[in-house]
Amino acid sequence: MENSELSVGNETLHGAQAGVGGVSLEKREELKKREELYRVCNLRQRNIRLLKLDPPCAEENNLLKGTLETVSLDANPVYDALSYPWGPDKDHPTCSMLCSGVKIPITKNCYDALRSLTKNLKLQHIWIDAICINQNDNNEKSQQIPLMRDIYGKARRVLIWLGVKTQRSDEAIRWVKYAARNHGPYSSVKMRSFPGMMWPPEWFTRMWTIQELVMA
Repeated sequence: MENSELSVGNETLHGAQAGVGGVSLEKREELKKREELYRVCNLRQRNIRLLKLDPPCAEENNLLKGTLETVSLDANPVYDALSYPWGPDKDHPTCSMLCSGVKIPITKNCYDALRSLTKNLKLQHIWIDAICINQNDNNEKSQQIPLMRDIYGKARRVLIWLGVKTQRSDEAIRWVKYAARNHGPYSSVKMRSFPGMMWPPEWFTRMWTIQELVMA
């Protein structure tokens, strides 16, 4: 049997996933529930969705859970916004989370960021593009993009996710803290010693993430 491939929205089904009519019954049901979730949390005018994260539960291992809520930007809601690079699996997300009981595909970077931030900052409401915007609805995306300046500008905090920490990233953060205590101009020797030069996170190379920082 030849390997089959079918696109559904922005998702591509491969091989055995493409069943009767090109889409398996399980996948159809999953997509239907996802579209219904976004319809229930409908967006109008200057409305956005916020993700309310459930506290981490040891019994559920690494499962991320939360609910989507619709709010008006003009009502000055209290929330954080996340700025992060989607990562290499942006076209075919390798992770997922449960939103209001519905499985939402997310990238590994998004998953790692939410896991870490939920554990360390005890987040309540957060805006994150991959979840709060229906990625299979181009009309919705075109309606939400013009709101980005207000979304990031009105956020209580804009949290930047550079990635899971490594030895090099720890060295870079220690260097930044050290440099911050020195008020004189940096010498070329100091700049060449910056560990970050050996640790180039994708966040610094993406146009969208730099724009998010400017809008914050």
